[in-house]
Amino acid sequence: MAVRKPGLIALFDLDDTLTAPRKAATPSVLEFIKELRKVVTIGLVGGSDLSKISEQLGKTVINDYDYVFSENGLVAHKDGKLIGTESLKSFLGDEKLKEFINFTLHYIADLDIPIKRGTFIELRSGMLNVSPIGRNCSQEERDEFEKYDKVHNIRPKMVSVLREKFAHLNLTFSIGGQISFDVFPQGWDKTYCLRYLDEFSEIHFFGDKTYKGGNDHEIYESERTVGHTETVMAVTKPGLIALFDVDGTLTAPRKAATPSMIEFIKELRKVVTIGVVGGSDLSKISEQLGKTVINDYDYVFSENGLVAQKDGKLIGTQSLKSFLGDEKLKEFINFTLHYIADLDIPIKRGTFIEFRSGMLNVSPIGRNCSQEERDEFEKYDKVHNIRPKMVSVLREKFAHFNLTFSIGGQISFDVFPQGWDKTYCLRYLDEFSEIHFFGDKTYKGGNDHEIYESERTLPALMIQWSSVKPSSLPELMAMCV
Repeated sequence: MAVRKPGLIALFDLDDTLTAPRKAATPSVLEFIKELRKVVTIGLVGGSDLSKISEQLGKTVINDYDYVFSENGLVAHKDGKLIGTESLKSFLGDEKLKEFINFTLHYIADLDIPIKRGTFIELRSGMLNVSPIGRNCSQEERDEFEKYDKVHNIRPKMVSVLREKFAHLNLTFSIGGQISFDVFPQGWDKTYCLRYLDEFSEIHFFGDKTYKGGNDHEIYESERTVGHTETVMAVTKPGLIALFDVDGTLTAPRKAATPSMIEFIKELRKVVTIGVVGGSDLSKISEQLGKTVINDYDYVFSENGLVAQKDGKLIGTQSLKSFLGDEKLKEFINFTLHYIADLDIPIKRGTFIEFRSGMLNVSPIGRNCSQEERDEFEKYDKVHNIRPKMVSVLREKFAHFNLTFSIGGQISFDVFPQGWDKTYCLRYLDEFSEIHFFGDKTYKGGNDHEIYESERTLPALMIQWSSVKPSSLPELMAMCV
């Protein structure tokens, strides 16, 4: 049996070291780490948050590595347990954070680049991630932006402006990956994680962006580490379907389904075909209904059905960027960013515009807010009508685009071409003579209204996540069967 060398740790960067940018690790890399861990302590440090690192290295990542430092170590795990966190919003305060966010949104809105997508600012626990093109771009668009950036220096120029404008905040700007840069207080770079590694006399760090300005530079140059520059790319009733909304129906908004609801659906699926249709993208639906959602439901329609899965396989997609074209898309995004930047609300976070395959999701507060902040904004919005007023302005400004604005959830609204509401998914259900739809926001203006009122569907009793009990099952089964 191999014996670990005491006092030594191998500490790895993620993107372009263990994986290609934002891609899952290859089986050979995973096997390499598994074998190496038998003889040496293994650590991981990345700028991304834990959810993104988990997408690349697996959901058991905090147990597969001895140390996992997400967000440069501002969120730290050891042996699968959280050992430390640091908060940017607590450090800077909301007023300074809003000042920075507003200026940055204006800058991006005025930036002339070939395309823009969504998620231009992402708030993480200990940093902001800023992307001129937006993190919702495809891999092909990432590759193209990276080439464009090398010629036109979009990120370096933007960093230069922000560094000068906010010199008084003592921030560090670290360009990493293909499309973005991180912003955090001085000293909160990857060297931050070293405070948790005092027991090690040898810290071998492996990273790719070890040059000055790269997000591996400080830790690579640290006196505490031995730096290495490395890159590694390394059977139901026929003719009938029960079709469910997600937020407010199967789950609380943006929350995971309860065990009783999961069991409810599992039992119902034994006697009837089950479908789910939500406005969110598949990754968010998976967070709520489980990573095996496309296999747990017969049909999964994310983004209102603009991305459609049947029996675990993709059967159709629709693209907003192809429909509108990049110039109209940029026009809408730029105006919306200016609007949000000028909006006077108590707090702002990040991910104000999220670009999905077939729609834009717009949030005045930003989707990176906490659940407590979501709840507070929802109350504030009911009094001050932030979203309805914003929708009214956008609807009038872009009437010539023939867009639909659909307010849903607690903090945002969806924007998509007319006819791309939840009725869009019905084109995949021609084999069904009975489509029972279950939703909560069935009122006019709600994101379930059109499908609820459709001639193709039978508006069913409203099943809510908070009221489903085992005793509810026979009633629903009897109705469907």
